[in-house]
Amino acid sequence: MPFRTYADCAVAPKEIVLTGHRHWRIDSKGTINTYYFAIAELQFRKIVGIAETPTGGVASASSFFANDPTYNADKAFDGNPATLYNSQSGDAAVGWLRYSFAAPRDVLQVMITAYNSGPGAQQAPTAFDLRYSDGGTVWTTVKSFTGITWAPGETKLFNV
Repeated sequence: MPFRTYADCAVAPKEIVLTGHRHWRIDSKGTINTYYFAIAELQFRKIVGIAETPTGGVASASSFFANDPTYNADKAFDGNPATLYNSQSGDAAVGWLRYSFAAPRDVLQVMITAYNSGPGAQQAPTAFDLRYSDGGTVWTTVKSFTGITWAPGETKLFNV
C-alpha cells in the first residue's frame, strides 16, 4: 500500500513548533523473524505528510549484520529503499536505530519501509517505541506502536 503524499491530504500539513530534541530513535520490540531487525528506510518527519531524507546528522544502531558496512545504520536514512539496515542476529526484540540531527527538532510522524523481499518484511518491527534524547544517553519514550504487519517493500506512516 503506498503512503499518502501531500497531494492526497485534505488539509495542508502544518509545522508545529515545539522545543525539539536532537537524538531520535526507534527501539524494536519484536519481528516475525525473531532473530533480525531490518528496515529499508526510516524517516523522522517534522511535518506530517512531507517526506524528507535527513542530512548533516549521524545514523547509528545497536548493531549491524556481520559488522558489514553494507548493512549499517546509514542505509536506513539514505533515501534508497534498495538498501537496508540489518541488525546482528538476536537484536529483533532489543535492537534500536537512531538518527542524531545536527540541530534539535520535533518529530510528528515516523515513516518506515520494509525491505522488498520475503525475509525483509519478516524483519521489520511488529512493535516499536519512538524515543528521544537531548544528550544521547537518557531516553524518553514518546509513543509505542504495536500489532504491525508488513508486506515486502511496504511503507507505513506512524503519527505521533
